[in-house]
Amino acid sequence: MGYDNMHRITSKQQFLTQENVQFDGAIYAGYSYTGNRMNRIVDNSETDEFLGEIPQLSATRHLLASDIIGYDASGRLTSDYSRGITNVTYNLLDLPSEVKMGSKDRINYTYRSDGVKMREQSVHQYTKLVMKISASGDTTYVQRNASDTHFRAHYGNYVKETGQPDKIYNEEGYIALHGDSVSYHFFECDYLGSVRAVFDLYGNLEQTNDYNVTGIPSSRHLGNADLHKHTGKEFQGFNGLAWYDNNARYYDPILGRFTTQDPLAETTPWNSPYVHSENNALLYTDPTGLSTHVKSNPDGTYSVIGGSLDDDDLNIYLFDNGKKGNSIGITTSITSFYHSDEKKWAIGSIINPNDKSGNIFLSKMFTNTPSLDNYIKNARTKNLYDFKYSNGTNTTADDGQNMYRGMPVSIPGKNSTIYTSARDIGNIAAGYVAGVNGFSWGESRLAFDAYQSYTSKSFEIEGISTRNAESYGWNLGHKRMPLWKKVMNFLIKPPLLNLTNLLK
Repeated sequence: MGYDNMHRITSKQQFLTQENVQFDGAIYAGYSYTGNRMNRIVDNSETDEFLGEIPQLSATRHLLASDIIGYDASGRLTSDYSRGITNVTYNLLDLPSEVKMGSKDRINYTYRSDGVKMREQSVHQYTKLVMKISASGDTTYVQRNASDTHFRAHYGNYVKETGQPDKIYNEEGYIALHGDSVSYHFFECDYLGSVRAVFDLYGNLEQTNDYNVTGIPSSRHLGNADLHKHTGKEFQGFNGLAWYDNNARYYDPILGRFTTQDPLAETTPWNSPYVHSENNALLYTDPTGLSTHVKSNPDGTYSVIGGSLDDDDLNIYLFDNGKKGNSIGITTSITSFYHSDEKKWAIGSIINPNDKSGNIFLSKMFTNTPSLDNYIKNARTKNLYDFKYSNGTNTTADDGQNMYRGMPVSIPGKNSTIYTSARDIGNIAAGYVAGVNGFSWGESRLAFDAYQSYTSKSFEIEGISTRNAESYGWNLGHKRMPLWKKVMNFLIKPPLLNLTNLLK
């Protein structure tokens, strides 16, 4: 694989020397760009070895040198004539709602409000000849328009095919539903979690999968028992689309990149916003799984690789070769490494067990809590108590780091190993100061949202990531508030105006 200084793929070479396959030789492909947008693929192989891996593309190989891959003003892929994608329409979450293939075929997607896919429907239109016999016995043939419609409905792990119960997925594979009976099927996965084989309960081989380096399913396969393929993601092969559903975005293995930009692209300015798995598909995956997921790094740190908001599990699980291992600790909230403003996990952020800066900052807050006036003065954006920016110091050398950098913290009354992000540390401190000074959670929420609205110059409620961290800190502060202050607050409520002085 060849790359430029923005980590964009510029060329691909793959040498194939296996015996008993339909080709033997080298694959050469070139990629061209306008800015970060890939607009062309050129197959420089002697035969159709690169594009021949996707049967739908073989006939269009020679078009790729001139046909343009199109995008809209938001950087979302809207056409790709290499496989007949003529138009892609997106919803408000930047997920495709309709993909038109040629002039007749289309694929429609339906999602929940949080972006979870509920249904996909493919429509293939064609013309057929219909025989007509007149009253006199004469036979004529006329053309009629016809269509085939296929849809899959998703209800969590339960899937229906065209209205009929089909499968229930689990960690080991799936249960196929056949009316009044069921059958059990098991995945054999590689170190990336890619499904390499499917077996039935009796060990009979039902499907094998081989992949190009970017995840293109090879034509050298047996059977088609299931759609889950590269890194365990569902392959969208309807009408020759050839995309992977990666939950938050769709991945195109032919282009080797996502079809829409990364909402967190500003946190990794050295990367193309379309990059997949840090452009190292042989080592990394782009999962969306349970809890917070990390992989270990050679220097003893961990990199965030995904997570889910659905299981209420605060553990941080270590993944190795695509398999979930032990927990390295817990987070202060389920959203500690989730960017709710962008609706995306902070993938690539580093958790450093040896970073003591957050623990030092919070320990000072807990043992020597600043006065309310002092805190308000220093908590504004880029000031001392804005930990995500200042790192809790007055020096400028450590300012402006990734706000989702992770570190361990010591929480009073907690014996577990606890990690949180730099962004959460600042918000925990804000909640703690409000709680220990006797403000109710409702009053604190009102003040925090007022400040958010003031800074954005429009009415806004803070995102769930911020609210969770502030709530965590407020509970700590409320529990540690001295008895005499609780009595005084009962008799004389502290003026909310003090807290909303943040607006000044």
